Amino acid sequence: MTPLEIKIELMQARISQSEIARRLGVSPAAVTRMVAGDSTSDPIQREICNVIGRDPVEVFPDRYCHPPGPWAENEPLCMG
Repeated sequence: MTPLEIKIELMQARISQSEIARRLGVSPAAVTRMVAGDSTSDPIQREICNVIGRDPVEVFPDRYCHPPGPWAENEPLCMG
């Protein structure tokens, strides 16, 4: 998904990036950078996916290795 699509999905879920940051104890800037694609953060990415109800490989296909479907906290990342 593009950063804009992620932002739209969050708005539709009525959750702000600031709320994601608050839930995880990180700065709002950290969430903004991750959504924009300027950084990566597994906890932030997974929280966004939980909130919008999507699999991480759908939202961040360049960052996760596993195929679409049920996923677990211990799935490997495609960071290279």
